Amino acid sequence: MKTNLELLQIAEELILPLVTPHVPEGTEIQAVIEQWIHAIATDSQFYSNPEVASAEDIKKQVVLLLQKSSVFVDQKVSSIWFLKT
Repeated sequence: MKTNLELLQIAEELILPLVTPHVPEGTEIQAVIEQWIHAIATDSQFYSNPEVASAEDIKKQVVLLLQKSSVFVDQKVSSIWFLKT
C-alpha cells in the first residue's frame, strides 16, 4: 500500500501534463498543481485558462484520470489524505 506522500506525488505527476497549459505567465507550475489538488479535496473550483478548457471540464478530466490510476476514489474518501498531506 502506498503512503499518502507517494499518492500525492503520483497525483502531481499525473496532473502535470494537463496543468501546463493553464499556468499563467509568472506563476509556478507547482502552485497550480497544488490549487487543483486542493480544489479536488475541498470540492471547489479549479483555476483554468478558459481558452484551453473550462474549469468544470478540466476538473472532470483530472478526477477521471486520478480515478483510473487508483489515486483518487471519490471526494469523501480522498479529501482526507489530500488535506493531511
